[in-house]
Amino acid sequence: MSVFLDIFFPKVCLNCGKFGRYFCKKCRKKIAFADRLICPMCLKTSLDGRTHQRCLSPFSMDGLIFSTYYRGIMKKALKTLKYRLVSDIAEELTGIFLERYPRQFMNFNLIMPVPLHKTRLRERGFNQSEVLAKALAKRLKIRMVSGNLFRTKATVPQFNLEKKDRKLNVKNVFVVRNPRIFQAKKVAIIDDVATTVSTLRECTKVLKKSGAFSVWGLVIAHG
Repeated sequence: MSVFLDIFFPKVCLNCGKFGRYFCKKCRKKIAFADRLICPMCLKTSLDGRTHQRCLSPFSMDGLIFSTYYRGIMKKALKTLKYRLVSDIAEELTGIFLERYPRQFMNFNLIMPVPLHKTRLRERGFNQSEVLAKALAKRLKIRMVSGNLFRTKATVPQFNLEKKDRKLNVKNVFVVRNPRIFQAKKVAIIDDVATTVSTLRECTKVLKKSGAFSVWGLVIAHG
């Protein structure tokens, strides 16, 4: 199957157009890899991405990890995944993520995507965060769950809003269908891009209320 796809839909570098890979050797060096991590609650520097002790609350995120910044070739890659569903890009993106953060750091029981509202899922036909979550779960051999966290409202896309409005846009829009799945579990929520981290924080709140032991955000790009 992969040979068939390579013949009829050959991979080309998303930056320079060279055939063979989505990130050719030369352009891969241009990826803006993250040089620091941040606390997901206050967005200030955190050495290992853990939530600062002073920022912790019963329903706060426990940490946030991202491997790159949302610009240049990485921005092109994530837009290609999001709007064209070139799903094998997810394999390369999760591979890049794990190069920065090896498997021993991924001590989770469950991996899950940030959900799309059913209307947007119907329009687009897929959820790019779920594509990434599946690829990462496969690499890590960790169970992936989807469909138990869902949106009750079709919100305005976050990138269309000012940063100050993004928190309000996703407030109270997520609901857990079967809380037992998350009880006492270490959960990782996967998303493609995070800027204000409002969506991940709101997801975390309902997961913690459902009994999750810890919740981390794993994101390909920040910015």
